[in-house]
Amino acid sequence: MRWLCAFSLLVLIALSLIQSVKGADAQLPNPNPSTGETGNSEQQHRSAVATNTSNEKAPTRSAISAVNQIPSVLAAPPSNGDGNQGSQESPSNRWLIFFTGALVVVGVLQFCAMTKQARYMRCANGFTRGNLRAAIRNAKAAIENAEAAKRQSITLEQTLSATEKAAQAAVNSAELANRALNANRPYLLIVNEMLYHLYAAPPKDEGIFIQFSFKNCGNSPAVISTIYARLVVTKTVRPAVYDSQLNAEAFPTMGGDDMYCAIGWIDKCENILAAGETSSPYTVNLDTTMYPDVAPGTLRPETRAGIMNHDLLVMLHGSITYTDVLQQKYPTEFMGYFKVQSTNREERFDFEFKDREPRKED
Repeated sequence: MRWLCAFSLLVLIALSLIQSVKGADAQLPNPNPSTGETGNSEQQHRSAVATNTSNEKAPTRSAISAVNQIPSVLAAPPSNGDGNQGSQESPSNRWLIFFTGALVVVGVLQFCAMTKQARYMRCANGFTRGNLRAAIRNAKAAIENAEAAKRQSITLEQTLSATEKAAQAAVNSAELANRALNANRPYLLIVNEMLYHLYAAPPKDEGIFIQFSFKNCGNSPAVISTIYARLVVTKTVRPAVYDSQLNAEAFPTMGGDDMYCAIGWIDKCENILAAGETSSPYTVNLDTTMYPDVAPGTLRPETRAGIMNHDLLVMLHGSITYTDVLQQKYPTEFMGYFKVQSTNREERFDFEFKDREPRKED
């Protein structure tokens, strides 16, 4: 399109120049009259002079008319073969026709090009409008999706809030039920414990042993299932580096499985303990299986000295499993160490009780 416009501009400039040159040629007079024209003019002039000479005495009106005829003869247009020139085309007219035709062709081509370009522009405009409509539809769909997601988020938040409230209500209900259940559940604790023959050598055929009883401190009866208890000498809770030279078992821990072994199961005296009832006394001998060089239930002198110096402990460790009237099982672990008093030597244990998960051994 750019070269076509430039070519059209050049054609217009050329046509303007040719038109201006032709106008200048038409305005200029012919400086060289032909030979026939010159002879006729001279002849007419001579005849006019002769007439004037012969009639010098004629009336003034004849002279004036003769004189007036000279300009008319002189003013006659010269004959230069214009009839022949009118029938022939000049070169400037041919160039004018050629450039006019070229201009027409250029105009037609330019019109075709502009028409095709307009069609392309209409197609592009249609594509643009289609893309714009599609973009608008996509934007509307995105807005609708965002609003739907927002509504879903609000619904989800409301659902989560309701779920949290329901869970909290369930926890509160469980706590209330647990409190009510614990308020009415049985509690079996160790009472009336007594350790024998620790400070002096035991009599013959006797060893160190403990006697204790279980008391139901709860508000409902307890149905006893199993009882497990061991009386052993253990190390303290100090780091192992301080007790590395002591020959004793490690300090027991709550919830461990090391308490379940072949030694320690005892027979129950009563199957049921009512609320506030105390069981018959249970007897557990000192377990000295790790000291094969001493009699059962006895201690070495250095072991006894370690107990008196608080380097070793005498521990009662075990568990009791019982159920309530609703068949709710309560495995309770207990652990207590003997307190050596330096003043009155009160033979008492400090016990700790803790419910543990039921096991098949319970």
